[in-house]
Parts: sequence; C-alpha cells; structure tokens
Amino acid sequence: MKVDLVGVVESAYRIEDGAAAWLRGVTEAVAPVLDMGGGVTGLLVDGRGSVPAPPKVVALAGANHVPDAVMQLHVRMSELSATEDARHRFVSAGAVGTLSRTAGLAAYEGGIRALLEMVGSRDVVYVLACPLDDLVCVLSANTTKPPRLHRAKIHVLERLAAHVAAGCRLLSAGVIREPEAVIDPSGKILHAEGAALEPSSHAALRRAALASERGRGPLRRRDPVEAVAAWRALVAGRWSLVDHFDTDGRRYLIARENERNDVARWSLTSRELQVVQLVAQGHSDKLIAYELGLNIGSVATHVSRARGKLGVATRVELIRVFLSGPRDVS
Repeated sequence: MKVDLVGVVESAYRIEDGAAAWLRGVTEAVAPVLDMGGGVTGLLVDGRGSVPAPPKVVALAGANHVPDAVMQLHVRMSELSATEDARHRFVSAGAVGTLSRTAGLAAYEGGIRALLEMVGSRDVVYVLACPLDDLVCVLSANTTKPPRLHRAKIHVLERLAAHVAAGCRLLSAGVIREPEAVIDPSGKILHAEGAALEPSSHAALRRAALASERGRGPLRRRDPVEAVAAWRALVAGRWSLVDHFDTDGRRYLIARENERNDVARWSLTSRELQVVQLVAQGHSDKLIAYELGLNIGSVATHVSRARGKLGVATRVELIRVFLSGPRDVS
C-alpha cells in the first residue's frame, strides 16, 4: 500500500483550526486509502443527542470530487440511523465495515438500497471513529459494486481510525489542554508534570516519541503500513503525542492528556471502562492494545476483570450489557 498513511495520522491531530478544517484535512488525507472510485465523504456529528432524535451535523467534507448529492445522502442516512437498534449495530460492528452488512438485509432492502441507487451506488465502505463520544466521525466511500475488503486493508483502516478517534476527542474537548510533557524528537523528556513525572511514564513517552519519529522517517515511504503500526494512538492509555513548533520553527512533541472522561460505571476502574468501551465497539484485543498504547496481555486482563465485575461469561454478553446500560451512571 504505497500511499502516505502517516499523513492520515498527522492530519488527525491538526485540531487548531476547528472542526470544519480538521474534518476536511482528515477526509482529504484518507481519500487515497479509502476511495472506491466515487470520492470520499467525511461527516462529523454531535453524538450527545438522545435517540431517536436526528444527530446534529457539525461538519461535512468531501474529497476526490465526491458529488454534492452523495455527501447529502450521507447526511440523510445518518438521520435514518438514529434508532437504538441502528446505534447498537454500528457501534458494535467495529471501526471498518460496509453499510449493507452492518445495517442488515431488512434495512438495506427496506430503504437504504433505494437511496444509494439514486446516486448510482451499490454500497458504502465506512470508517467509524468515536461512536460513543461527543463527536462522531464517519468517513465513507460509495461503491458501484459489492465491495471486497481484504483483511490487510481492514487492519490499516482500523489503525487509522484509532488516530482519527484520538484526534476527534482532542477536538471535542473544546479547550486545548496544557501538555503534561514536552519531548524532543530524539526522545529526550524536556518537561514533565502530573502523571508524566512517574519513571514508567517517562519510559513510555520516550518509546512512543521514538516510534512516531521512526514512522516519519524513511519507513514512511518504504513501508507505510509498518510506519503506522509503530505509531500507536495513545501512550499508556493516557496521552496523545501532538506536534508543537517553537517560535524558531523547531519541532517538539507534546503529550496531551486524552483519556475518555466518562463517569465510571458498575465499579469498573477507569482503565477497565476504557477497555470495555472499545470491546463494545467490536474491537479486538490487538487493536485495543494499539489504540491505548498497552500490551495485549494487559488488555486481556482488563477484559477478564470487567467480565467478572459485570457477571458475564463471554465477550458478546459484555458488549450487550455495556450497550444496553445507561450511558452515564455514577
């Protein structure tokens, strides 16, 4: 896959100019990866509204000459998906999917297919980021024939979605938080405060900084997939690494706190809740480890403990209990 995948990651963290500019940048960056021949639509909606109220569109963008009619179609379909059943289907289906498969045969044949045919499309391949957050980002590509998504491409899109989700959370915070660490591209910690003062945090931040710099080096062009694999979405489940340029143009990496701020439920710890939220989105342990910057063994332990606390035996039951419960219970 000889496209600039690292460019998609970088675009996910450029939040300074607001939602519309952020979405436009992400949509244009991901288009070479996602486009199926009909352009790519980016949709950012406010996910705080109660179902079945239609979601509020915050920003809309297109790339690769996507027709206006197609972009408006995606707005319309986001309104049609404002039901509890649709929400559960799309949240638990994973970060990457096709509209026909996730919506189900009844919904597809019952109206979605007719809407797609109005713009000359057969199906939609989508990337869904932050489905349980304040801002929900959907990146979509219409296709004129049944899409075939190879496992390798799904893995790449899932990793890109992890970074888009991390950037989207920073964007939805509304306020650019003060960094808890400043790191030189060489990996040297120049400043640290709060949780970043811990020796283990120093080590994790240094490793993450070096990994992201490795991804931006020659590996960026030689092996884009490996470059993105090296650059995890969070560090120790807490920080996003974001570029900062000093007045003299010198670049630093700053660590911004980017944990989800949901109210704890069912006596889960904050890390267990963080992991379960991603399990509920249909993500594998391996992907969750990438998203949070943890090792797979730690993720598996958190899942096991959460199952015990919630009294469920399987991952499927864990997802069902989590999604059917109230969203904010102290």
